[in-house]
Amino acid sequence: MARLITQVWPAASVDEYAALQDVLAGASVKLKGTNRGLLPGIDYGARTVSITSANDLSAVNFTIRGFLFNIPVEEIIAGPNNNTVYTTGANSQFTSITAITVDADANEFSVGTGTSGVLNPMTLNPHVSSFGVSIDVIVDNNIEYSLLQSLEKVNLITPEGNRLNQESVTESSFPIPGALVPSTARQYAEIFGPVQTILCLINENTTDGDLKIHILQQGIA
Repeated sequence: MARLITQVWPAASVDEYAALQDVLAGASVKLKGTNRGLLPGIDYGARTVSITSANDLSAVNFTIRGFLFNIPVEEIIAGPNNNTVYTTGANSQFTSITAITVDADANEFSVGTGTSGVLNPMTLNPHVSSFGVSIDVIVDNNIEYSLLQSLEKVNLITPEGNRLNQESVTESSFPIPGALVPSTARQYAEIFGPVQTILCLINENTTDGDLKIHILQQGIA
């Protein structure tokens, strides 16, 4: 028997969280889905946030509040100037957005997903007599990523900094996608020693880049 796990990192969207709009100073951005009682978010992992505008909003501070998995996080970012800007601070990644406010009038901007983050950890069964894992990574448009592996279950959040806890995760020892690999080529690797968690970090990608990982574990009853 075998167990197949597939994960997808979709291309960035400039209006995933909020459509193009104008907001007055001190007011809240109208987020998608909130009129139905839903918080805009992602279910495949955590991701940075983007703000896009054709105007000069560099003097406007956007306060973004939300969650990184189950931990509340907040990030303040200066607006764009006829471009797209991304959250980059200690709390730059979000799994959901609860509110965004501005400290000055902001015209014609949208809020979407960024180009870096992490996919949800993939948990395998390390207690099989004949261990073998095949990994097939398919990337488009130069995604730079890294794969980490651990014999432990990975704790996503540390209480101190709301960051990914990689203390129990070492750099992957399997050969091809074991380091930062900017590539548009399909890549394949195999693991023949026990591993419980595989974690994919998206370090940076072009705005239209996407990634798909297929993990096939052999010997699962």
